[in-house]
Amino acid sequence: MIEIPTRKAAAATLEKAGITGLAADLLLRESAPARHAARVLATLAAACLADLDGDPDFAVPAAEGAARALMAWATAGGLGPVPDHALSENDLCEAWAMLSLDLGGVGGHGGYSGDGTARHPLFTRVGKGRKHASDGGAWLSAAKEAQGILAGALATLDRTNVRFAARRPTPLPGETIEDQAWLLVVAWDTTNPDVEPWSGVSRNRGPGAAPRRLDLAWQQAEVARQLLAAATADPVNLAVAAPWAKLYNELTSEIFAAQAKADAADAASYAAVEVAP
Repeated sequence: MIEIPTRKAAAATLEKAGITGLAADLLLRESAPARHAARVLATLAAACLADLDGDPDFAVPAAEGAARALMAWATAGGLGPVPDHALSENDLCEAWAMLSLDLGGVGGHGGYSGDGTARHPLFTRVGKGRKHASDGGAWLSAAKEAQGILAGALATLDRTNVRFAARRPTPLPGETIEDQAWLLVVAWDTTNPDVEPWSGVSRNRGPGAAPRRLDLAWQQAEVARQLLAAATADPVNLAVAAPWAKLYNELTSEIFAAQAKADAADAASYAAVEVAP
């Protein structure tokens, strides 16, 4: 369990001890870095849940252990390899992806400008869980630092310049590339020619101890931003934008299908209630 000290609680403790006014402000300012570090640690733990499926009794402690190892590595200067008991390369990529999707956000203009208050499902339990809440700014600052820690950890594993990309997997025997669905992936630069320089981003990640929730809205918003950026950068040659356009269409179709399925299930539930004796 990661304890998250708050300024309000610290101020109450000082006041109970008879410390108020400017003296209290001084002590509260000095303890601010410790509170920020606790938020970074909690954010890393939430991100590390991204690729830890199964029993929450195992996943949550494992995620917290990985987060503490990453935090200790970063606090020591981020030099040398990441501790073995942190996460694998692909787990780190998944954690970076979920945190980056969260920072990109949803809502606002066209649903993709990221101005909405909602956080990615993995991060609804850190702080008040909303970007526009009173503690939203402090937690977003922690999220940006945690994102940098994850990128730094990947760099020590020869995965530099991590970024989102649109890819289709290599077809299996008997299939063609056209048979493959487009994926949002984490891509990187590497000096190893034998390693495929990307890994797919899961489309179903939520809090480890809560019912799983589709995070397609966050992926759709990110893909929309990437599509617009690519099309704006080179409006004449749209070859770079085309994969993002295809992925956007596929994701949007998947969202519509999921919503239709949910609506049908709701309608069936209401009908069952109405005919019940």
